[in-house]
Amino acid sequence: MQFSTPRDRVLATAAYYAAMLTLGFGTAVIGPTLAGLSQQTHTSLAAVGIVFTASSIGYLLGSLQSGRWFDRLRGHRVLAIALLLVAVSLGLVPSATSLWALVAIFLLLGAATATIDVGTNTLLLWIYRDRVGGVMNGLHFCFGVGALVAPAIVAWSIRGSNDVAMAYWVLALVSLPIASVLLLIPAAPDPVRSTSQTASSTHFRLIALVAAVFACYVGAEVAYGGWISTYGVELGFGDAADTAYLASVFWGMLTFGRLLAIPIAARVRATTIIAIDFAVALLCIVAILCLPRSAPVLWIATGLFGLFLASIYPTLLVFSGERMQVSGQSTSWYMAASSIGSMTLPWIAGRSFVALGPSSLLWLIGVVLLLGGYAFWLATVQRQPMQSEPTNTSRGMP
Repeated sequence: MQFSTPRDRVLATAAYYAAMLTLGFGTAVIGPTLAGLSQQTHTSLAAVGIVFTASSIGYLLGSLQSGRWFDRLRGHRVLAIALLLVAVSLGLVPSATSLWALVAIFLLLGAATATIDVGTNTLLLWIYRDRVGGVMNGLHFCFGVGALVAPAIVAWSIRGSNDVAMAYWVLALVSLPIASVLLLIPAAPDPVRSTSQTASSTHFRLIALVAAVFACYVGAEVAYGGWISTYGVELGFGDAADTAYLASVFWGMLTFGRLLAIPIAARVRATTIIAIDFAVALLCIVAILCLPRSAPVLWIATGLFGLFLASIYPTLLVFSGERMQVSGQSTSWYMAASSIGSMTLPWIAGRSFVALGPSSLLWLIGVVLLLGGYAFWLATVQRQPMQSEPTNTSRGMP
């Protein structure tokens, strides 16, 4: 059964938004609970940090594999299973008393959240096609809300029971009703498929270029958000407590920027939005480099940097959907490239920070943004392939 009424589309969109909230939960819950997980597993704080690596590896593997499932299977069922796996993973965390059990759980959690990421983005593109701009930004705004709410739930859990177990159980329970709703929604429309070999070759080049932009953008975002507070300490703008708010300003403005982009994306071309975002983000980096001792410049540029980075990720997906018919597999490549960027660039930034000094962080991010902007320009001048007519390949019930 395919969508037959606007109500079906609205209900599906709401379910995808709720699923993206759980993705934000699963991503943001790790950091605030590290101390509790260290005590739970009787390991050092440094050792328990391996769960970040496990989650990232799981996300990368899930990204590479899950796109095929959405191309070949019933998308809503795949999403429901992923949400159930998120619930199981989060629910098991408080019972893991060994570090390796915890690593296995977070590996599974990473793969499940990657499946949600690939699925919600792909299905939304299939449903709205050329009218997806504002809706896509709304989806990623929900991720930001989930990432902001999760630490508050952790704080509530610690104050109420002096451990983090309650937080994981609450977040696990949130996933269950969303999975149930997805099983009741009619199947999302199938993608339009192209059978042209020329189109396939052009698609491959476009996918590779867009994936490169994703890797550069996400790497720059995570590196800046992860290291800007330390940069503030090293430059003498305050102690660790004071400069921690730099990261809060960055992530808060990034979330607000995605909300602000919802009406803008419905009226402005994706290429224009992305070009402006890259240009202003680079100007922010240049401003900090030119006036490294100015606290107002650092705080204002950090807020603007987050604000203008905000819409790049969702709008890149819109841009890709305008240039070709996006499949689950192509979205998988985008998510995998994002994962590689988020794993490698912050690590490189840390190495250069220690070896070359704090300003190397900004130089590195500036160069990466230039490379991302260049890859995006190459993507915009790619010849747009001919697309075939829609095929009737209904997969039945979700």
